[in-house]
Amino acid sequence: ASPRTTSDPHIRIVIAFWWLMLIVLMNTFTGHMKASMTVQEELPRLDSVQDVVDHPDVTPVIIRGSTYEEIFQDSTRRDHQLILRRARQARSVLPPRHIFTKSTFDDVLAGRKVIFLDTVLFYYWVGRFYKRLPRGEFYLSREAVVYPAMGMWLNRRVDPRLARVMHVRSRWITESGLTRRWKYLLVERCRRKSGGLSDSQGQPL
Repeated sequence: ASPRTTSDPHIRIVIAFWWLMLIVLMNTFTGHMKASMTVQEELPRLDSVQDVVDHPDVTPVIIRGSTYEEIFQDSTRRDHQLILRRARQARSVLPPRHIFTKSTFDDVLAGRKVIFLDTVLFYYWVGRFYKRLPRGEFYLSREAVVYPAMGMWLNRRVDPRLARVMHVRSRWITESGLTRRWKYLLVERCRRKSGGLSDSQGQPL
């Protein structure tokens, strides 16, 4: 470099363009580095039982005694059998009190676990645990294991006659649209509480 500045206008223009290009390249590189350091890599989306099977680092969590456990246990599908086997090996077939905890949902948020449950429970517990979601996203899978119109828990020792009456009454409630209305109100309330829920039109695993 020379300590003397040139008086030739053509050379001045070339030098000005060179400095301008250098500044643009420096800013571009700096922005790329900041983005690489601050933005976390998006976790792969799991939209089916097979997707969970294909990710051995993800632990499937199943509610003990639920419809999902019975479906996986009686199913002849290979992916269902593999999911149940992995859950049993990981000891993640658990009673509800051990599943519906914030630590379990934190593992789901981090991509370490997947919980098989219905939509209402999903929205209820996410809305209860997270007023404002941290980094990450909860979402519903696009492929459902089961499409329940309504779920009900009964003790095995309940009188069969009483169970039949309760079944008939629950069907009346479902067909009247009350359960759908209640579900809609619950979902909207949970969406307002936690703004980070996915807007995907998927179905619960």
